[in-house]
Amino acid sequence: MHNLRYKQFIADGDSCVYAKIQQIVPYGAKVTKMECTNHAIKNYGKRLHTLKTDTKNVSAAARKQLSPKVIVGLQRIAQKAMYSNAHGDIDTLIQDLNNGPNHVFNQHTVCKDYYCDSVGDISNSQIKDVQSSGLLRLIQGK
Repeated sequence: MHNLRYKQFIADGDSCVYAKIQQIVPYGAKVTKMECTNHAIKNYGKRLHTLKTDTKNVSAAARKQLSPKVIVGLQRIAQKAMYSNAHGDIDTLIQDLNNGPNHVFNQHTVCKDYYCDSVGDISNSQIKDVQSSGLLRLIQGK
């Protein structure tokens, strides 16, 4: 109608919309999906809340450790990592996102000063408890 070509699609986490666009695009080049940071953070929080309420697959100890404060902390650190690495190195972004749970549970050995005031501090680390409950593995999606 207007001879417009979609090159990029800013997604909100709804994969069915993107799939539909891929089906109806009549020209050869595929539309690239870009995930909106705000929606990515929101969806991350939703998945964490789902873990919190999953009594079948998540231990009671892990659910107890995943408090609302922890969920907000994980979302905030992910947001800081995304914003700080938006135009940078993808490998650094991945490292910072993977370190988020360590930071939230006070294991600051590989934290960076742009998001952490306690770089190197492990005096209050809870990471061993989080690992033994299985929560760390669940947060990391493994």
